[in-house]
Amino acid sequence: MIDHPFSISRRSLNLTMTACIAMWLLSQIVIVLNGMDSPQISDALRHETLARQCADAGVWYPSPEQTAGLPDNPTYINYAGLINIIVLCIKAFGTYKAVFWLNILSNCVILASIYMLTKRLCGGKTPAIAAILYCLCPMTVFYVCETMSELPCMAMTFLSLALACRKRVTTLLAAGLVMAAAIYIRPVAVLFAIAAILFMLLKRENLRRPAAYAAGAAIGCLLIVSFNTRISGGHRFLSSTTLGVNMLIGANDYCHGSYNDMVFDDNLSDALTGRNVFECDSVYRGLAYDWIRKNPGKWISLSLPKIKSQLGVDKNRERGISYTYFYLSVLYLATLFGIWIRRRKIAGPDIAVLFPFACGLALSVLTVGATRYNFPYIPCLIYFAAPAFGKLLRTTADSRIASNTHTS
Repeated sequence: MIDHPFSISRRSLNLTMTACIAMWLLSQIVIVLNGMDSPQISDALRHETLARQCADAGVWYPSPEQTAGLPDNPTYINYAGLINIIVLCIKAFGTYKAVFWLNILSNCVILASIYMLTKRLCGGKTPAIAAILYCLCPMTVFYVCETMSELPCMAMTFLSLALACRKRVTTLLAAGLVMAAAIYIRPVAVLFAIAAILFMLLKRENLRRPAAYAAGAAIGCLLIVSFNTRISGGHRFLSSTTLGVNMLIGANDYCHGSYNDMVFDDNLSDALTGRNVFECDSVYRGLAYDWIRKNPGKWISLSLPKIKSQLGVDKNRERGISYTYFYLSVLYLATLFGIWIRRRKIAGPDIAVLFPFACGLALSVLTVGATRYNFPYIPCLIYFAAPAFGKLLRTTADSRIASNTHTS
């Protein structure tokens, strides 16, 4: 394709992408070097603490003791795959802080995967625009200095999706295995696995491709269940058991759409004491279902506040709040425009790209909304936003050509 004389050339766009990537990498390195000694807080501290307990005891997470629940342990299994990555870092490097450098590597894997996916599915200038949009996303640097699950899970997820674009059965099997690892880190990755298979079916690919991918994911999940059963003292499970507690956070007298902990009072602790994590999950779900049954109108009315929290900004990060508002606003508008541009394909394979994002919103309604819960779906939005920016560049070029012709 020949570029308009007034449009940004592919070479210039690639140079812009390279500069963005360089600045993006540098910012992550600076953040890690400056924040390495800052203590972890909230969920990140819980992950670090559980990993350190396992590393000190010479076991993997969760050990039989860690599935026992109150009074000495959490009431749920929390991102087992992530915590075992932290355990591995502690064993290999003597510190959990090695995870920060792994987060930067994860970011690079995500970026490369997004580039390869958009190159395969869209072509043209879209891959470079998509890469720039990911580098500009503030959440990509917010989480590098934390022991959180988002970046490692996304790295495995989008690497799997990039590998799934290949036609060889062995590569598809490997892609499925990688997706199983992503699910082990964070269960939400299963939405992307379903989306990948749905995409292949809608593209009317040879059935061997989705079958091979599904087989690889199934084999990986079975291996993980076997590993978890052995290390936990006989409990069969795949990943986290946090659905029940998150449902209760979003279904109680104090809920308002985002996180709140007022429901976790002494009476609830007394009811959970002596139960293992799986029994606690059942209690949490039972309480949530009971509250929803008694308060259906209030629960439905909370849907919009939950979605607003999901699509909003993390107000605890005051330094980046203005830029995050700006970035997300532009991204959402560009996504809507991109969906309009690709509207003829929405009824086909493109619906599979929107599937994880739509399910993420549904999960926020079922549980609770949070900005970081929306982060894994940002690449889905970028898939549509990138063609919108490409269209904007072409429209600008056409306008300049028309203006130049008129003045001549």
